[in-house]
Amino acid sequence: MPPKGFTAIKDATVNKSVVSLIGVIVSIQPLRKTKGTDWVLEMTIQDDFTTGVIGMESSIKCRLFRPGPDKFPKINGVGDVALLRNLELSEWSLRMDAVWKKASGILVFPASGIPDPAFSEPIQSRAQKLPYSCVNATGDPTVEEQMEAIQLKQAASSLLPEVQHIAATAPPPTAPRDRRSLIKDLDFSLFYDVRAEVVNMYYKDIGTVELKVTDYTTNENLYLYVDKEDELYSYQQDTSWKGPYGKLTMNVILYESNAAWARDNVAVGDFIILKNMRTKASKSIIPVLEGVLHQDRYRPHQVDIRKLFPGPDLRELQARKQQHEKECEKNRAKKSALDNLQNEPKKSSAKASASKKAEKRARQRAQKEQEQKEIAEQAEKWDAERNGVNQNSKHPPYVDYTLYSLPQSAHPIPTSSPPPFQKSSTTRASIPKRPTTTPSSSHSSTSDTKAASESSTSSHPSSRTSRTARATPSGINERANPPCQIIAPS
Repeated sequence: MPPKGFTAIKDATVNKSVVSLIGVIVSIQPLRKTKGTDWVLEMTIQDDFTTGVIGMESSIKCRLFRPGPDKFPKINGVGDVALLRNLELSEWSLRMDAVWKKASGILVFPASGIPDPAFSEPIQSRAQKLPYSCVNATGDPTVEEQMEAIQLKQAASSLLPEVQHIAATAPPPTAPRDRRSLIKDLDFSLFYDVRAEVVNMYYKDIGTVELKVTDYTTNENLYLYVDKEDELYSYQQDTSWKGPYGKLTMNVILYESNAAWARDNVAVGDFIILKNMRTKASKSIIPVLEGVLHQDRYRPHQVDIRKLFPGPDLRELQARKQQHEKECEKNRAKKSALDNLQNEPKKSSAKASASKKAEKRARQRAQKEQEQKEIAEQAEKWDAERNGVNQNSKHPPYVDYTLYSLPQSAHPIPTSSPPPFQKSSTTRASIPKRPTTTPSSSHSSTSDTKAASESSTSSHPSSRTSRTARATPSGINERANPPCQIIAPS
């Protein structure tokens, strides 16, 4: 049974739980630096040897993280007993690992300093302590913990020679491959961490997202995007491509959680990092290098695409982009100057002919611009006529209702306006009434009406003038311009 407060390794099965463990070191890896600022030490401990087998359910892999190689306790090798406090269990690839956290601690009892159980009386009486190595704030071992270390060494004594022999004859472990890489160094069927700029995005109906990324380095296995000024542009499949040109851009397909995150957070022009991206050959007629980023099967919510924060990686990528743009501009200027030099005529007659051709092209261009302008004006005119807009008016239509009055067919306009709030001198009695017309006397009523009109005209001389050329207050000849109904613009 493990000491109080400790968990048997076979019972350490709850992910994210915090446990304390004690066991014999049966495997250990050399110290190595992480991708960050820490160092990591990996080792395997075991606390039950009744089966006579190293490994199985009574062993667990421990990963310890410290800020420097001198911050770890001294470990002589396989056979030492390790006491670990407050490590967090982490499920990884169908196994459970114990991972170092900020509040964790470790004590290591060297195998050479652990006595046989028959000579453990001084330890039990607290007269002596087992020698050990530890990190800061781990705490001294209790008597119960020291006695457990003595018992574990005794239980593993029959298997330790074999384990030590295997450890001595095993080849030294190779350093893990650095996945950080530029696009120019990518190869097929490997995993990489790539930092690049997004130059285009495509959303697929099946839920995936395709990114076109570049770090402005060239890889011969990528698709060739041809410049519009190049002779091979007629063979270009994607005519909407705006650069960068050449074999600099890589297609990356995102799946599941990575695609969902990219849809919500990534846009064209962003600088990103793609972690654990797998390279492969595309399924096109001519296979080219492309990348895929699948969902982690053990951590489905993990996202392996992130935006680059300001730092050395981002500054380096932006510097490569600026250098690439300068080179492209320089090449375009050089090509333009070379074309002009090659096309320049050498003979005087050829120069005169070239000058005439240039003038002709200029005239044709001016004539075409004039035709386009006339077509636009004619279209505007037709549109205005269709909408009833006066093209001769320079101002928007304005209606002044005070300049218009209802037409008077039989009565003159008063020479002076009546004073306000007073009745006009013209009374209703002076206005002749229209005779009532019946079907039986329609002819006579018409003649009577005509006679009445003529008599009214003769009795009012001013009305004759008003019928021929009546002037309105605005000075408009109503005879020439009869009043019409004015509809105010909506």
